[in-house]
Amino acid sequence: MKRLVLFLLLATATAAAPAAQVSGVKLEDSVTVGGTNLVLNGAGVRVKYAMFKVYVIGLYVPAKTKDGSAIQNAKEPRRAVLVMKRDLEAATLSEAFHEGLENSLSSAEFNALKPQIAELDGLFKQVGNVKEGDRLTLDFSAEGNTRISYKGKELDEIRSPQMVSALLGLWVGKKPVQEDLKAALLKG
Repeated sequence: MKRLVLFLLLATATAAAPAAQVSGVKLEDSVTVGGTNLVLNGAGVRVKYAMFKVYVIGLYVPAKTKDGSAIQNAKEPRRAVLVMKRDLEAATLSEAFHEGLENSLSSAEFNALKPQIAELDGLFKQVGNVKEGDRLTLDFSAEGNTRISYKGKELDEIRSPQMVSALLGLWVGKKPVQEDLKAALLKG
């Protein structure tokens, strides 16, 4: 009887545990975006200069996959949750996204997205400086829009399927910001 009780307690504790804990950050095993249930596909840490942890990211999709291109180009909701591992100024956050987009896109693709990148910069200005532990959420809709939330407060939406693909491409595209982070996000 004692073993049965112990087994039930352990099973209940396991079921209630988050799906992942990465670098001290707990991520939920599932979320809902636009009425669609999403599961955690993978999670990892963005590291800069081989030693500075910038953020933990969790990537949520409708069904687990190891195909980055499928995630980038899907016509269904997805979510990226970034949990900051250090304090950053808004300008630094914008510069990091610019650098990643410039490195992962062709010059023509980057130039075509300049209006949307300017919108993203405006949203980062609204956010202001971020602190360690702050959550930045990017919800990608089936219609190709990106809604950004900061610490649970919705900011605004960028309407561009190309921007959705470009942002997701930062992490799971052909030229990601960090190869081992891409691998962690595509565990499926």
